[in-house]
Amino acid sequence: MMEQNLLWNYSLSVYSKPDVEALLLLLQDRFGADINLVLCCLWLATQGRELDSHVLESLRIISADCQAKCIMPLRAARRGLRDLNGAESIREEVKAIELKAERWQQDLCYRQIGHLSLVVNNKPVAEIGLMNLRRYAEGLLGVDGNEIASFLVDLANDVLLERNG
Repeated sequence: MMEQNLLWNYSLSVYSKPDVEALLLLLQDRFGADINLVLCCLWLATQGRELDSHVLESLRIISADCQAKCIMPLRAARRGLRDLNGAESIREEVKAIELKAERWQQDLCYRQIGHLSLVVNNKPVAEIGLMNLRRYAEGLLGVDGNEIASFLVDLANDVLLERNG
């Protein structure tokens, strides 16, 4: 049995919010973002924690290995099964395994966060979240910061700002 992971619980609740899934998938598919790290940036903001380059690099190293060796091959297999007649049940099984791999990556990140010193910040959560997201996005290869900026603002607003009805 896996230990409680507050990052995972947060990620599940955030992913189900209106417009968030589409924004996260856009960041992943268009800009090469790791959704788990994006969600980690947002969760840390809710904890009043600011990412610095040391923490971010530590999380990138852990995540890159999980992504390259496990999650991306599973994602490619799942997507490859999309249009194959009769492969729906296999695709669903691969999807379930991919989700377990995503959880594993987040478990590794969550444990790593527990061992690191993070800057505590008293700024508004949405401001910290946007700062964390921008720092993360700076490390995405070949991504124009101006091009991704509006998507990051939309994501931070959709996730971190309380909206009335």
